[in-house]
Amino acid sequence: MAAVRINKLDPAGPRKIIEASLQEALGGFTTHQVVSVGDQLDVGEASETILRGHGTQTRPDSDALVASVVGVVERVDQLVTVRTVRSRYLAEVGDVVVGRVAEIGGKRWRLDLGSRHEATLLLSAVDLPGGVQRRRTAEDELAMRAVFAEGAALAVEVQSVHNDGSLALHARSARYGALGQGTLVRVPAALVRRQARHFQRLEALGVDAILGCNGAVWVCPARLGRAQAHGLFSATQYRGTAAADGAAQAQEPVSKAERQQVARVAQAVRALGALYLPIDAPSIDEVVRLADAEGLPTPDMCRAGFLATLAGRIAQLRVAAYEDNGEEGS
Repeated sequence: MAAVRINKLDPAGPRKIIEASLQEALGGFTTHQVVSVGDQLDVGEASETILRGHGTQTRPDSDALVASVVGVVERVDQLVTVRTVRSRYLAEVGDVVVGRVAEIGGKRWRLDLGSRHEATLLLSAVDLPGGVQRRRTAEDELAMRAVFAEGAALAVEVQSVHNDGSLALHARSARYGALGQGTLVRVPAALVRRQARHFQRLEALGVDAILGCNGAVWVCPARLGRAQAHGLFSATQYRGTAAADGAAQAQEPVSKAERQQVARVAQAVRALGALYLPIDAPSIDEVVRLADAEGLPTPDMCRAGFLATLAGRIAQLRVAAYEDNGEEGS
């Protein structure tokens, strides 16, 4: 981010940092033309030599160039494009994602990941109970709905990206599988940065979180004695021969205190998403601690008053971080 010189005693200092951060996130939003769908783009007099880029199209009744998405107009020489502020998830191999089963058929599950293309989980990409390695039979195909039914939330990994953009997923690890006893929160995918660990345990809050690269965050109670962490019970009902401990853990009742903590962490994720701030374990913990210090109830954590307080707190932390690095401001 370009340096913004501020006085640490200036009351407007944190506001300047926030504005600079927003300007960087939007690629210089304030210096570009913001357009909506159907708005005509101002390309000057040399409209004949303009090249139509992504997010633009021409009207059928004229040669006027209009926007096909909501975003910011960008121009490089004669190429005009419209870059959306929020775009759908663009997958990479190795991404940990969370999605729901939308369709079953043809020895595969189709998952809704909020991505641009179709995502499928093949029957052969799911481990059988007990780690048995064998060919999948017609009996296995008939029992697919007993493994992962429609609407089930799954944590999987992107195995490959095909030439047409479609995704191949896999769940060949105890970390992946069906999710239970938790809640799913959706935020812009750009806020969840790719990192070494997407399975996080918030020890102080007693909550586990799966930070999906597709912007789906799964929050569930932390069970220290659980054989499979994060509420996962991969193929526990498969052909009626589920692992007894995994099925029992998935059926454990959730206490009122655990539900309250899960709801509080989920609201913290929503608050970060509303402010378009990066989402990771430290940022979630900071939001919850700030809400606790304010004595704020869980439903009020996404109200405008607390969001303004949170933005100021994040700005103060950034000022302190730059001062620790020997810089004044950011």
